[in-house]
Amino acid sequence: MSFDWLREPPDGSLTGALRWWRPALQSLQAPPLPVGLALARCYLGIASRIMARRRRRTVRSLELAGYDAARMERAVIGSMARFYVAFARLPQVTREQVPAWVRIEGEEHYRAAKAGGRGVLLASGHIGNWELGAHVCGLLGEPISLVIRAYPDEAYETLAAERRTLSGNRLIGQAGAAFDIVRALRRNETVSMLIDANVPPPGDMELNFLGAKVRASTALARLAAGAGAAVIPTFTVWSKEHRRYVGRFQPPFPITGDAREDTRNLYVLLEAEVRRNPDQWFWIFDPCWARPDGG
Repeated sequence: MSFDWLREPPDGSLTGALRWWRPALQSLQAPPLPVGLALARCYLGIASRIMARRRRRTVRSLELAGYDAARMERAVIGSMARFYVAFARLPQVTREQVPAWVRIEGEEHYRAAKAGGRGVLLASGHIGNWELGAHVCGLLGEPISLVIRAYPDEAYETLAAERRTLSGNRLIGQAGAAFDIVRALRRNETVSMLIDANVPPPGDMELNFLGAKVRASTALARLAAGAGAAVIPTFTVWSKEHRRYVGRFQPPFPITGDAREDTRNLYVLLEAEVRRNPDQWFWIFDPCWARPDGG
């Protein structure tokens, strides 16, 4: 039997890892919650050792951002374990169970934006549990369209798509995404975009983010300006105080029409959120760390 799929590809991609994320996710569905969390931490600890290249990039990213990587790593793995256990159990999260999983704050900002009639763009990032937040929106009667990146492993992609659409949400793939997004906004629908997604070179612009220069896309800012849609920054992060996730809709983000400046300001907002919850950003997956300097 060959175990070549366990080896990390030279480009540090997740292609091989996806083959075992699917059975790993399935194993997290049934055990009692503490057991599921322990299993998830174990899986992630193994993954961080196998994927040495990605782990080195993660350590470098943490250090550039000014954090002690050795001390932060355990907390990051704990946050990721909560994320994957919740993602695995999305089929069990019904409308009645929403309060036990997520506390909603700032809903008035979203309702007011929706009443504007020009569509709503939810701006978020790879922090906390964006998948659970989107699932809850659908359960509460507000299905949204999720702009997603398709991964090369068909079995994993099928499982992920099943969970992302359980509550009535729709998926928008990257191919032809702009047309689908504009069409949804014209129907006064809601579209969710993760602004820290990896942008192929050369990207639309470079900006400073968490101690490094990164490539960024101005797509969200351009789409919002073109459609006249409201932009609501939205994050679902774990709260020790409430012992559950808190899904927070922030006040509308001002779109000036200067796509580069608006994108820069969105990243300032995202960085502030990461600084408040540094263990909950997905450093290990380097969502936007394909740096112009090759790091």
